[in-house]
Amino acid sequence: MTIHVTPTGKVHVQGAVMNKKNSLIQVLFDWNYTKNYLPQTAWLSSVLRVLHKNYGINQLNVIAHSWGGTAFVHALANSSYLQKNINFKKIILLGVPINEGFSSKTSYNQALTQKTSDHNYLRLAKKLDKFNPHNLIHFYNLMGSKDGQKKTDGEVPNVQSEFLKTVIHSNWSTYSQKVYKDTNHTDLHQNKEILNHMAAILWQ
Repeated sequence: MTIHVTPTGKVHVQGAVMNKKNSLIQVLFDWNYTKNYLPQTAWLSSVLRVLHKNYGINQLNVIAHSWGGTAFVHALANSSYLQKNINFKKIILLGVPINEGFSSKTSYNQALTQKTSDHNYLRLAKKLDKFNPHNLIHFYNLMGSKDGQKKTDGEVPNVQSEFLKTVIHSNWSTYSQKVYKDTNHTDLHQNKEILNHMAAILWQ
């Protein structure tokens, strides 16, 4: 199944998932050049509601890249409907910024002691404090390292992605992360080693 979302947020679905085991659903934004990920957050909420209401989908594994992953995490945190009606078992995030208040010049441990300028992150943290999914969610945080020092994939500083650890809680989630050497932001969804790793995660 392929789902296109127009710049006005209309959802167009092609294909079907009924009676198909382990179906692949691809979500594409026809216009993805927004100044932030907030429009995509609303669009993804609409997509997930359509999948549940119109297609009876109540369980999903998710792979998301860059702001697509940020939008997904916010969409899930914002919606009690999604939390109640869809089981998200495994969520694989590829170069996904969670706290954009820090650059690659700041390490994760240093950032933990400083105030952030990212108000969307602060809102997310508050939302997830009250998060109430009805199943355990396994998060896999995969990052790239273009500089050889595990600081950035060339576009997203890894410190921004590592802040996922600060907003999820052990009573409803597990967390693991991996940084791939000599891997830029685009490589994260093209590199054969990473693709094999994701397949192993999904099928284990």
